[in-house]
Amino acid sequence: MSIFKALILIFILLLSLPIKADHQYNLIERDGHKIHVVIIDPKEYKASLVVAHDQVFGRERVGEIAKRENAQIAINAGFFEIGDNQDGRPTGTLVSNGEVYGMRVTEHACLVKNVDKFSVEIVTPSLEVSIAKKIIKPNKFNRFAKGKDVFYFNRNWGPSTLSSYSDRKEVIINREFKVHELSMHGNSKIPEGGYVLSFPTVYDLSEIKVGQKVQFTWTPNHFAKSDNFSVMGLPSLIINGKTRENLSNEEKHARTAFGIKEDGNIVIVLAEHVYRKEASSVTFSEVKKIMDKKNISIVDMKVADMKKIIFDDLNTDSKSVGLTMLELANFMKEMGCYEAINLDGGGSSTMYVDGKYINESFGDKDEAEGQKLVRPISDAIVFKLR
Repeated sequence: MSIFKALILIFILLLSLPIKADHQYNLIERDGHKIHVVIIDPKEYKASLVVAHDQVFGRERVGEIAKRENAQIAINAGFFEIGDNQDGRPTGTLVSNGEVYGMRVTEHACLVKNVDKFSVEIVTPSLEVSIAKKIIKPNKFNRFAKGKDVFYFNRNWGPSTLSSYSDRKEVIINREFKVHELSMHGNSKIPEGGYVLSFPTVYDLSEIKVGQKVQFTWTPNHFAKSDNFSVMGLPSLIINGKTRENLSNEEKHARTAFGIKEDGNIVIVLAEHVYRKEASSVTFSEVKKIMDKKNISIVDMKVADMKKIIFDDLNTDSKSVGLTMLELANFMKEMGCYEAINLDGGGSSTMYVDGKYINESFGDKDEAEGQKLVRPISDAIVFKLR
């Protein structure tokens, strides 16, 4: 084979190899802060919002979500409930791929992906349901139904509404957007691909009949479109190049933020904060959790050895101090962000890049305080190579 033919063959082989798109990562350490910054070109990475277990309840760790989505980069996103029968339920707006998991109907800030454009928007979401001549506006979404409110349910909630059998009546809507059934009681089954509207028993449903067509009108209209997502952030930091006024400069916490530069590039930021807990204040249940995590039996263990294990688990050489909201906004501005929003923080703040957690995670005040744990979260924004 001639040298010329060999070079052509090598060139063809090189063209057939996948080209790895890159991202820019920096660790900025100054003034006691430890801030992780990843800059992403959305032309090279596809972003999506992935909900833990693809349902309203339950939690997963960011790394677990990234692995099952085959994503190279992931961060925690929305706010959520911790504990009891509400564990993992989003506390604000959470819409992914046209599917509603939670929604707040009062004005608030959202990070929005509409097709491939990202923005920070101040929204007042709503759903208007038209059945015959009747207009219905649900004001609670995928939450336990009670009182005088009108509730909306889909299968992300579960197989049934779990509402009180005697205190509710419900309209069941199938995937063809037709009234499938009128139920004079609660706890109705939610059809696959369908919906249930739950009402107090005093609500007049006399105009609604089985078989009638149903129309959903979402505001903003991008909520109902596939491949989009919207997630509540508190607060917005920068909109249209202007830093929000009256941001708090008081409490320092671990922070997760999402920013958009004028050139369209994405800036994701995580500021670490170490929440310390004295070994003397640790409860017996916390001791048991630490030992179980390490697969160590506390039976016949010497007190001195137990103290050392607990102390090692609750402490770190890191002295990272988090950011206030104002400091976070100023940092995002420094990074060149034209728009930016604060996502869930504290013990939830997690950044996962190229198969590993890159921030040091320590429990927040409301859960496992001071322990070296990666907190399971409700949802994550993940980035996959296109």
